[in-house]
Amino acid sequence: MSGFVTFQVPRLLTTNSWPTTDKDASRFICTIVTASKEKQEEIREDTMQDPILQQVKQYTLKGWPKYKKDLPTEVRPYWQVRHNIYIKDDLLFADTRLLVPQKQIRCMINTVHYSRQGINFCVNKAKKAYLWPGMTKQIREVIENCNICLRFMKANNKQPITPHPIPELPWQKIGMDFAYINKTDYLVMVDYYSKFVVLHSLHKKDARSSKTHLSSPRNTR
Repeated sequence: MSGFVTFQVPRLLTTNSWPTTDKDASRFICTIVTASKEKQEEIREDTMQDPILQQVKQYTLKGWPKYKKDLPTEVRPYWQVRHNIYIKDDLLFADTRLLVPQKQIRCMINTVHYSRQGINFCVNKAKKAYLWPGMTKQIREVIENCNICLRFMKANNKQPITPHPIPELPWQKIGMDFAYINKTDYLVMVDYYSKFVVLHSLHKKDARSSKTHLSSPRNTR
């Protein structure tokens, strides 16, 4: 499945269920789901059959306990977002994120993993649309066991920075580059020994002009 399953719904601030008055309803944009109707129904059914999410639903409707320790262990991961959870068409959301039932977790991981853009990209993408306990760890495990991702990660590894040897004398080794400041070209030279910087203005940015300044790098113009 290549489509990204998203439920774009606005956050409900004043109640824990979908608004019942016209005034409240006007504050909301219609739910937009890029999955097929069949997939939507599948997610809904899995949510209704998920024992943990059904507990979350009951707490959302009837009220959460005063203390986290009074919750069943499996519900505690939702404690931090309890005030943001609401219900729409038997689906649970925290802000704009879908609370994913256990049976759908692998499917959601596959949707964010489809583009093969690395762990950080996939985790960030998932966090914008979904919510389930252990999300980061599970996505990481899938990507770390994906041969395609591993091949790309090895190919894109950055080379370690290798420190250069310090020269024994000033101007024994120099670094050079060009700069363009206020409509003027400059040859920039740095002494590796002292870190002293020299700027030479150039009438023409070519090899001949650069060679002239290289013959006596410490003389500035």
